Amino acid sequence: FCVYCNTMQTKIARHLELKHRNEEKVKKFLSLPKKSRERREAINQIRKKGNFKFNTQADLNSGSMIVVRRPTKKEKQCGSHFLPCSNCEGYYSISNLRHHYRICAKKKDTVRNILKLGRSVAQSVHNRASFKLRKDILPIMRNDNIYNLIKYDLLIILYGNYLCQIHRLQHLGDHIRQQLRLIGRYLEALKSIETKIEELQMLFDPKYYDIAIQAVNVVAKYNEDTESYEIPYNATALGTCLKKLCKILINECIKQHE
Repeated sequence: FCVYCNTMQTKIARHLELKHRNEEKVKKFLSLPKKSRERREAINQIRKKGNFKFNTQADLNSGSMIVVRRPTKKEKQCGSHFLPCSNCEGYYSISNLRHHYRICAKKKDTVRNILKLGRSVAQSVHNRASFKLRKDILPIMRNDNIYNLIKYDLLIILYGNYLCQIHRLQHLGDHIRQQLRLIGRYLEALKSIETKIEELQMLFDPKYYDIAIQAVNVVAKYNEDTESYEIPYNATALGTCLKKLCKILINECIKQHE
């Protein structure tokens, strides 16, 4: 994908030479000897910049992704299994990113931090997410189905923004992540009970009241024999969270004149 004219190209080096030879980075690789390692690296840098632009701007693609190494049919994976290198912005599978980063950035780092940096660069979250939520909270969370539900749900993101505002101290980041994952598990339970629920704000339709209670029972592990919860904290915490979510949704509807 060409970073300059936003078009797909099968021969990016030739395209850059013919159409964008006046760009500074193109001038740089044209000045290098053909078939040299330095020239290949300069072209790869431009290629990765273009592919990163394609992968991170929704108006440029329709849900597809360009990665450095295409997965085989046997290892066919979805987009959530890939992250960009924070150094070169090329997209690699999560399992290979740590190996690539240590060579690319020429320094060692923990796997957790490498993945955090990749998620921070990708910024593949709802556009209403605050700076702190986008940069400090979400990138550290475990990348699983719960995380994927959280990062694109508007109401959960607004709740995350609210938590970031009231819990400003650095050490409270884990508390924010725990609250978001609890709501994420709750949304997962809701969707498993009622497939028509696509996002959390749909829960506040009165017709889903009974389903809301059922989902709490799932997350808190309600035991019908003892008529008690195995994880009572989850039931209590969800009750508090849902009250706050209701207020946030009302405020959002007022602002949007709905």
